[in-house]
Amino acid sequence: TIPFTVGMTGLALSDLKFLQHPLLSKWGNEYSLGIYLIHPAMIFMVSPLISGFSFEKTAAWQILFPAVIFCISLAVLNLIHKYLPKGFNILFGTHIKE
Repeated sequence: TIPFTVGMTGLALSDLKFLQHPLLSKWGNEYSLGIYLIHPAMIFMVSPLISGFSFEKTAAWQILFPAVIFCISLAVLNLIHKYLPKGFNILFGTHIKE
């Protein structure tokens, strides 16, 4: 964990042009709360679908599973944002007037 943290801190503090506004940072800013909120539902829906396959218990799948859930959550959240904007606003709490 420490080498990873040192490397990520170095990248964050660097002034590399391609790191200033990458796509993942934009998605993180816009979707991080939504991904956090819907990823348990995605795990709940995906787990039974793969429960009968032999690759489920492999180490490779255990490493890939979080990435698969992240991608599915991001895709579902993008679809909600595009086709159900009111649902997206409710998910993020922006429907509440102060």
